[in-house]
Amino acid sequence: MLQSIARKINIRLADPKDLPKIFLMIDNYSDEREIDRTRIKLCLRELTYIKGVVCSEYDGQLIGGAAGFILDSMFNDDVFFVVQFLYIEKKFRYLTRYFLKELEFSFLTTKVKKIVFGIIEDDRKAETLKRFLRMSGYKHFETHYAKTL
Repeated sequence: MLQSIARKINIRLADPKDLPKIFLMIDNYSDEREIDRTRIKLCLRELTYIKGVVCSEYDGQLIGGAAGFILDSMFNDDVFFVVQFLYIEKKFRYLTRYFLKELEFSFLTTKVKKIVFGIIEDDRKAETLKRFLRMSGYKHFETHYAKTL
């Protein structure tokens, strides 16, 4: 079943013509936290033009995607895709693990060797996301500390 579902999921770079659909998803985004939708849309617009947004389509319908940066390691030859934002529409959340597998597969032919997710520790859903990532084969990689100035 994994293969049949995964075959229906298409991962591709976002194009500026996708922005209205992406923005509609941001408008419909619901979470416990208050988010600045305008700020997120501006960042997504910029990332789209520098090829930092990937879209996920299922049966030809845009269902979500990921936004981030491709970053070279300072310490070795690793190249990372650092995910800043991941979103799958609520009615398609059951496809998230398939989306992630297809995202990983799409990077196999590029210089990207690792996908890195940052998790905000004080987020109510942090433990759920950590568990999902561990079940998907991701391992704890690095810890960052932040201080508000």
